[in-house]
Amino acid sequence: MRKIEDKKELVKLCSFIIMGDGGVYKQTGNKNYCFIMNMKESNRDYIEYCKDILENITNCKIVEKPDYNKDGYIRQPQLRLTSSNHPFFTKIHDRIYTIKLLPIVELSKIISARVLPRDSELR
Repeated sequence: MRKIEDKKELVKLCSFIIMGDGGVYKQTGNKNYCFIMNMKESNRDYIEYCKDILENITNCKIVEKPDYNKDGYIRQPQLRLTSSNHPFFTKIHDRIYTIKLLPIVELSKIISARVLPRDSELR
């Protein structure tokens, strides 16, 4: 395990991993979220690097992910990195997904204010 003493650095690294490559998910019967990431087996070194970082928070495991698709396509072997459920991942989830179920009109106002340029910026 790669020991990370600086808590801000740990939160930053985990946030990058969660928003970039994996995600936090709530499994049935648990109040806390866990981390899950799927990648090609050829990326094993990166998956193990992520596991080393996440193990500063809770236990993680890497397993081969079977291909359940019956569509006839031949896929490259996949690995799945999964963590245990932990309050840390619940907190990260709540920080990332701050907009709960707002009416679509309110969401469009928020998105417009954050994304679209102001009239003065267009001149």
